[in-house]
Amino acid sequence: MKKQNENRLQFSVKFEGQPKGYIPLAAHVYDKSGNHLESAEVDKEGNFVLSSAGDDLQNSRVYIAPANKQGVPSLKDLEKINAYQPYINTRNLFKEKVELLPIPELNYKFWWWCTCRVTGRVTKQVFIGGALQVLPVCKARVHICEVDRWPIIIWQLPDDIIYRIRDEIVAIKWPVPPIPDPGPLKGADIRFPAERINALASRSAMQSNTQAQSINTASAASLAQNNFKAQLASGNSAYHLRLELADNFQLIYPYICYWQWLWPYFYSCDELAMIETDSDGRFDTDVYYYCFGDKPDVYVWVEYFIDGQWVTVYNPGRACHTHWDYTCGTPINITVTDSRVPHCGRADVRGEIAEILSIGNNAYTSHILQRSATQTVQGVSFDAKGLTNVYLDVPGVRYLNPFGGGLNVIADFGTTLHTSGVTHFRCSYKKNSDADVPANWTILDNPLPRYYEDEIDDGINPPFQQRKSFDLKDASYSGLYVIPHHDAATQPGLPAPSGTLIFRGWLTEAFAIASIDSTNLQDDMYDFKFELYRITAGLPERVSVPKSTFQVPNPDDTTLSLPLSNTGFTSAAYPDFNTADYIIQDTGIAANAFGFKMTFRVDNNPTDASIDNVTVINNDGTTATSDTECGFAEYKHKNSSKVKFSFAATHPNNFATLSFTVVRGNNNPCPDANTGGMVIGSTAQGYTLAAGKFTKQVDVADLLGTCRHAAFAENLYVTALATDGTRRLHEYDSSWTAAFALEHANS
Repeated sequence: MKKQNENRLQFSVKFEGQPKGYIPLAAHVYDKSGNHLESAEVDKEGNFVLSSAGDDLQNSRVYIAPANKQGVPSLKDLEKINAYQPYINTRNLFKEKVELLPIPELNYKFWWWCTCRVTGRVTKQVFIGGALQVLPVCKARVHICEVDRWPIIIWQLPDDIIYRIRDEIVAIKWPVPPIPDPGPLKGADIRFPAERINALASRSAMQSNTQAQSINTASAASLAQNNFKAQLASGNSAYHLRLELADNFQLIYPYICYWQWLWPYFYSCDELAMIETDSDGRFDTDVYYYCFGDKPDVYVWVEYFIDGQWVTVYNPGRACHTHWDYTCGTPINITVTDSRVPHCGRADVRGEIAEILSIGNNAYTSHILQRSATQTVQGVSFDAKGLTNVYLDVPGVRYLNPFGGGLNVIADFGTTLHTSGVTHFRCSYKKNSDADVPANWTILDNPLPRYYEDEIDDGINPPFQQRKSFDLKDASYSGLYVIPHHDAATQPGLPAPSGTLIFRGWLTEAFAIASIDSTNLQDDMYDFKFELYRITAGLPERVSVPKSTFQVPNPDDTTLSLPLSNTGFTSAAYPDFNTADYIIQDTGIAANAFGFKMTFRVDNNPTDASIDNVTVINNDGTTATSDTECGFAEYKHKNSSKVKFSFAATHPNNFATLSFTVVRGNNNPCPDANTGGMVIGSTAQGYTLAAGKFTKQVDVADLLGTCRHAAFAENLYVTALATDGTRRLHEYDSSWTAAFALEHANS
C-alpha cells in the first residue's frame, strides 16, 4: 500500500460503451485557480501516472480529454469539448492503482477530430465609370472561428432564458411565410425564407420520427414542428427543456438572429485559423474541429492594416452571421464597407511611371475637377472647380464634395522609376489665388511612412510575419523624399530582420506621397505640386521627364492608368476632364514636364440645424403658434387651416444636404411636409428659402388624416459633403428634433 504523500500516483480509466475508434487521451491537472499543474499521457490500456502528491490532488481538478497536439489546453477548451472530470475518492489514493469510473459516452462522443476546408473571398463594392463593381481586398487578415455548439451553449444558459426560449418557440407559427430574406440587420423586421426553415424542419422530422418516412415532406415538417412545440409546451423542467432544445437546434437557429435578448450568450468563439487574403481577395485553408455535431459552426471576421496597426473592419456579430453546420468548401463571401480599406483590382504599374492616384482611397485625381465649371442646383449656380464626386447626394450633379480633415495623396510608382535617373520627389501646396512663385509654396517635410512586411524564421518559432514602416523622408535633404525601390527586398535603409528572412515586400503597391492637415488651412482653393529630383554634386536638382511619366487613373475606368501625354483623350462621363490641366510644362521641351499638379477645394466648415415652432394659420386670419414647452397648437377648421413649418439648415458655402421629415403618432409619415435637397436654395417639395429659413404651409387635413387631434415629430438632419477622400466627414453633420400637437380649438 502506498503512503498518502508518495508521488507518482497511478490511475486507470476505461470508456463506457465502445468508441467507434481509438481516441488518444491525456490527463490534465489544474489548481482551484485554474493554473495548469501537469499533464500526462494515457496509454492504450487507459493507464497514466501523475506526479502530484495525493494531498495536492485533493485541492485540484483532474480532466481527461483527447490528446492535443497544439499543447496544453485551457480550461475553456476542456469545458467546450465536455472533457471528463472524474470523481476521485481520496481514500483510494493509498492504492497501487486508482481505478476511475469509466468515461461516459455523453463526454467522449464530442472528442473526434475532423478536417474542414474553409474558403471564400473578401471584396468591396466600388463605383467605376458610373457602374458598381466588386473588387478584391488584398492582404486582409481573415479570422476563422468556431462558435460554441448549441448543445454546449444550452447547458450554460440561465433557467429564465431557457423558459423564455420555450415560450418564444411555442408562439411561433409554422410554416414560415415565404418572405425574402433582407439580411440579419439589427433592429430590422427580420424574416427568413420558408424554403430554408421548412426544409430544416422536414429534415428534423425525417431523422427523429420514423412515421414521417411514409408521408409527404410537408406533413413530415408539420409533424416535427408540432411534436417539438408540444414537447416544449408540456415541459416545466429546465433540465428536460434543455434536452429538447439541444436535440432540435435545426428548427431554432433561423430565429436566433432576431431574438436580440439571446445574443449576449453567443460570446465564445475559438479561433481555428487566421489567413491572409491573396491578390484576388481569396482565402482558403483547412481547419480542424471536434466532429460531434456533424459540421463546425463557423464565424469569420476580418482585420486590415491601417495607419500602422491592425483594425477590425468586418465583425457583424455571431448571433446573426454564424454559418451553422457549415458545409465544408462552401465559399464564404465577405463584403467590406469600411471606406478606409482599399481595393486591389489594379494592375501593377510597370516602367518609369509616377501615377498620382487619389486623395484618400476613393477621390481619384481624374475625378477632381481642375477647371471652372458651373453647376446649378435648385435654381442656384456655383463653380465646381476643386470638388470631387466621392459622395453624391443630389441627382444629376457630377461634382459636389470639397475636401477636409487629413488629406493623404496616394500614388503608385512604376517598376523602374527608381532606376531612371531620378532618386527623390518633392510635394508642396499653395493657395490657388496666390502667385506661382517659390515663396508662396509650402514644401512638405513631415515623416512619411511606407509599410512593408517581413516573413521571418527565427529558428525557434514557426515562420511568422512582421509589419513595419520605412520613413521615405531623406534626412539629408530638406523637403525631399526618396523614391522607393519597387521591390522592398532591395530597398536600402531597411533594417536586417532578427532571423532568417524568408520574404520581404511592400504591404501595398500604392502608398501616400503627401499628408496635409487641411484643418490648419483656410477654407479656399489650393494647388498641389509633385516634382521629381536627383542629387547632382550633393545638391538637389529638379528633373524634366517625358509627360508620359506622369499618369492618373482613367476617369472612365479607374482600374486603368492614363498617361498625361495623351492629350487627345476625351470622356463622355467627365467632359471637363483634360490631361493638360495636371501638367507642369517644361517650356524648353514640349514633350516634357517638370511635374504633376492639381487643384482641390478645402472646406472644413460644420453645418447647422434648427427647427422653429410651427404656426397654425386659420382662414379667418388668426394664427396659433405651438407652445415651446408643451408643443400644442389649436386649429379652427380642419379643411381650411394650414400649418407653417420653418427650419434652418445651413452651411457657410452650401456644401451640405438636408432631410426634413414629419411623422404623426407612431411612425405615420406626412409626405406633404417632408423635403430634401441641398441647403443652397428652395427645394423641389415646395419649401422656400428666404432669410436663412426654409418655410412651407401644409393643409391641416393632410397632416391629421382621419384624426381630430394628433401629435407629430419633426426630424431635421443636415449632411456635410466634405470628404478626406476616404470617408465623408460626418463629424460636420448636425441635426434637430422637435415635436408639436394639433388640437381643435373647440375641444
